[in-house]
Amino acid sequence: MPISRKRFDAGDFKKRFNANSKEHPVAEVLRKNADKYGYTIKDLQRITKLKEDTIRSKLRNLKKKGLIEHKIPYFAWKINKKKPSKKPSKKKKWTALKDL
Repeated sequence: MPISRKRFDAGDFKKRFNANSKEHPVAEVLRKNADKYGYTIKDLQRITKLKEDTIRSKLRNLKKKGLIEHKIPYFAWKINKKKPSKKPSKKKKWTALKDL
């Protein structure tokens, strides 16, 4: 469906399509089952009913953002395995060298 020139010039139409990558159907499937499954493109196509090109494009964008992992032929949501440390790190104190 075409949009008006006024709306086109304003440029606010992008927000509707690319608002949040995590809300895309492909991202939702991967995120909801992050700890259980890895999916092939065919699996994602069957589940989301989207075209293969759409899925590949979204997977490429998610991978670029560092949100998913890819091990041929499977894709999975990246799980943060590192736990942040609660203790502040000790900084090494430097002392001046005497008698150089």
